[in-house]
Amino acid sequence: MVAKWEAFAACDETERRFYFLSRDAATEHRRLIRTVLAAENGDSEMSGLIISVSGLRGVIGESLTPDVAVRYVTAFANHLHAAKGAGEPRPRIIVGRDGRSSGVLLQRAVVASLEASGCDCSIADVAATPTIGVLVRDLAADGAIQITASHNPPPYNGMKLFSLTGRVIGAAAGGAIKQAFERGESSWVSVDELGSARMLEDPHLPHLQAVL
Repeated sequence: MVAKWEAFAACDETERRFYFLSRDAATEHRRLIRTVLAAENGDSEMSGLIISVSGLRGVIGESLTPDVAVRYVTAFANHLHAAKGAGEPRPRIIVGRDGRSSGVLLQRAVVASLEASGCDCSIADVAATPTIGVLVRDLAADGAIQITASHNPPPYNGMKLFSLTGRVIGAAAGGAIKQAFERGESSWVSVDELGSARMLEDPHLPHLQAVL
């Protein structure tokens, strides 16, 4: 095992990702790859789930399941509720995704979790990550969740969290959300407090207007 670790650590990033996708890669090799990449990114890893202060990513059906997504989203929703003052409207959150096939499944889980946590969702569906940030500012939302695993291989997916500034959440807020997720904290609302969800007609327009 030590020899395998040393050989893998000596590979460049392209070789590592090819190794991950090779058909004969065993489960232990996949865990090894996730551990090394997480360490290099300064992330923590919990049973194959890679968590940073601004989001998480994992392998669909292994470390990233609908249950994991629900717990992480509700931790984010609780954070947004806590930031609201008495009498203020409930949090409004933008939800988008990249083109990965697993994104449809995760988007359903994310939206349902936000509604059950008493948040209103505006769904951008497939949109670039910078577009989500523009939408947060344009619609005066309280935050956003972009479902994406960035440059990671197809088996992966993840979630990136945005603050009301349209940027990824800061280290302090992200750390608090991460801790709440790891403690399994969640808070479901009663039926008369459930949130809502709507599809945005043209989620790309504000970004186009900003750059043209």
